[in-house]
Amino acid sequence: IKSIFTRFLSTMSKVKINEQKVKVGNFQINFVTSKLEDGKAEKTLLMMPGALGSAFTDFKPQLENLPKLLPNYQIIAFEPVGYGSSIPPGRQFSCDFLENDADNAKELMDVLGVDSFNLLGWSDGGISAIILAGKHPQKVKKLAFFGSNAFIVEEELKIYDSIRDVSKWSAKMREPLEKLYGAEYFKDTWEKWVD
Repeated sequence: IKSIFTRFLSTMSKVKINEQKVKVGNFQINFVTSKLEDGKAEKTLLMMPGALGSAFTDFKPQLENLPKLLPNYQIIAFEPVGYGSSIPPGRQFSCDFLENDADNAKELMDVLGVDSFNLLGWSDGGISAIILAGKHPQKVKKLAFFGSNAFIVEEELKIYDSIRDVSKWSAKMREPLEKLYGAEYFKDTWEKWVD
């Protein structure tokens, strides 16, 4: 009953959302935190976005609502270098870009003084979350990922080519990313991701 009452009270509390940048290695990494205004965040959930995603394009509902469901959590949405407001620099897609994202996310948590955390990754962010958990199992308590893959098959290459031209995307999918990045950066960066 105490747990139910605590959750009920947490739905009445306000969620505090804060966006900021910190220096991680050679980069200014942008991230968004959310937690209850009057809550005690004893645990941390780090969320990692998909291709060209940002804290708000990929995780806005989670940032707004998870603290009410998880009142003792601090929620952090990470923006990899070249995505969201972690620009400059522009996004680079080297062969190890997903591993670089994993390393930068881990270093962000080190800078923030978070010794252990839970991970939620979506798409490319899920792959990076798997890499992070594999490289630093002592830091990651729990891992959840969705829409992620371990390898790419021939059929998926055809799908990627079919979605290369962002002008053919639905307005609902295209417009938030154009608003975030500008049409040209979004188009060019997406094509580089497909390549």
